[in-house]
Amino acid sequence: MTVADWTAGLSCVAAGIGAFLPWAKVAFISVSGAEGDGVIVVVVAAVALMLTAGFAARRKLWMAVLVTLCGIIIAFIALYYIGDIESLTDDSEGLVRVGEGLYLVLIAGIALTASAGVGIYRHRRASIVA
Repeated sequence: MTVADWTAGLSCVAAGIGAFLPWAKVAFISVSGAEGDGVIVVVVAAVALMLTAGFAARRKLWMAVLVTLCGIIIAFIALYYIGDIESLTDDSEGLVRVGEGLYLVLIAGIALTASAGVGIYRHRRASIVA
């Protein structure tokens, strides 16, 4: 297993953890991602983790491409909700703010996409040299 494989795996775990952390905070109340679309993040992260393990073992290009797609989906969900909560912040005079779970999901999605991209690059490079 390469560093990119480990990074992808850890990114999947981080996205799953971020889904259960607060996504929004209203005054003293926190709203977890698991109460909404955080479930989608958990499912996509679990699929990406299985594909990452498969790619590490078999080095099939299609697996790395699907892991990249999973990372993009995870990052997109986080960006959507960050933007949605930020728009509520303007109307609520600062009572609503983005929770740390969404930021963790965003960072994990970006890291997953990047590490899978490295896997694709190395796979393509190895097939050209061989």
